[in-house]
Amino acid sequence: MIAILEIWCPQGPAGSNPAAGAIILSDKMKTFRHRKPYTPFTQQYYCCVPTCIQWILYRRRLKLVDQEKIGLMMNLTVPPKDRKYFIENVKVSKRKPRAGYGTAVTRQCENINKFFRKYKVPLKATSYYPLRGLALKDPEKFLINNFKEDNDVIAVFNLGVLDIKKKKYGHAVLVSEVIKNEKTEIVVGDPWFKNPKFWKIELTKLIQGMDKKYDGVRRGFWVVTKR
Repeated sequence: MIAILEIWCPQGPAGSNPAAGAIILSDKMKTFRHRKPYTPFTQQYYCCVPTCIQWILYRRRLKLVDQEKIGLMMNLTVPPKDRKYFIENVKVSKRKPRAGYGTAVTRQCENINKFFRKYKVPLKATSYYPLRGLALKDPEKFLINNFKEDNDVIAVFNLGVLDIKKKKYGHAVLVSEVIKNEKTEIVVGDPWFKNPKFWKIELTKLIQGMDKKYDGVRRGFWVVTKR
């Protein structure tokens, strides 16, 4: 079981300022969230990335696409024992891929953008890797600025940062809120059916989970914007 730090149920308090994308809760704490919040969808096995994309499509009032079809555009690979759970002709492999079973998003999000183009979705995705210093010297500011621009941010990390027994697995969640307090925390939207739909984690800890030390794969943020 994943050790969730804290369950968080986001709500929009009275007095919020939707134009700025920021809600001031006290003199010492500010919360930044989307003007239009996420509606949770639950993933199939190995489909956390496709389901995160469904959350984005629904929030933006765009046409939904089946998560298996999204996964096929991202080289969705499953072990033989789990082929029975899928309708589409997914790739089956006895050999576990380097980044684990599931989707294999290319480093510059080319296959996410290929999906957007094929299904005429007016969005584009860009990748950022904070542990390589790529335009992310200040991750907190980076996330807040994306909220102000109403962009969607997918965070991809290794579950070993929460539970070392899970270090073989990567996972994708959506950044739902940024909470500025003594320690910056974020609320993530999680499609996995065994986890709370929204839970809270320190930003520094999430970024630690993007380190390649767990399984040799460096992970990061994928920002989805209007095209």
